[in-house]
Amino acid sequence: MSAESPLQFIDTNVLVYAHDARAGEKHERSDLLVSELWVSRQGHLSVQVLQELYVTLTQVVPSPLDLEAASKILKNLSHWRVHVPNPEDVLGAIHLQQRHRLSFWDAMIL
Repeated sequence: MSAESPLQFIDTNVLVYAHDARAGEKHERSDLLVSELWVSRQGHLSVQVLQELYVTLTQVVPSPLDLEAASKILKNLSHWRVHVPNPEDVLGAIHLQQRHRLSFWDAMIL
């Protein structure tokens, strides 16, 4: 890992926008970021993000994906580093939440 390309945790919304061409500029920016992270191998995400992405793509977006298409996206993303939280992570998230005034769920992603 070099100073020019730090590891980057990706939020669910970035991945949703990357797969929603109707999102206009948000789609373009998110798609570019996700593509760059594939090339640099610096993309990280959490199990929580995978869960949220699946539900959003199959139930929340205006034109939901079928389960097979959504599963394929998650399978591809499983090649990134996927962090599985443990009890220490939960305690760390509480600390981040308090220190940086984040939502607990965003702190868990971090």
